[in-house]
Amino acid sequence: MSERWPTVAEIARRTGYHPEHVRRLIRWGKVRHERVGRIYLVDPESLAAYIERAKRHPRGGPRGAEEE
Repeated sequence: MSERWPTVAEIARRTGYHPEHVRRLIRWGKVRHERVGRIYLVDPESLAAYIERAKRHPRGGPRGAEEE
């Protein structure tokens, strides 16, 4: 964890995603995270990879690629 990992709230502010969407990404295993007490810290590289995949597959995210 060389780079500081942002919280769910920080990610929501930066990306425009709703905080609950960020939590869903964590629950679904789409982004790596660490839990510190009640706070979730998100791996910025993992989040960037998710966003890149979502840009390539805007309808339904990367999951839509399986149907092609």
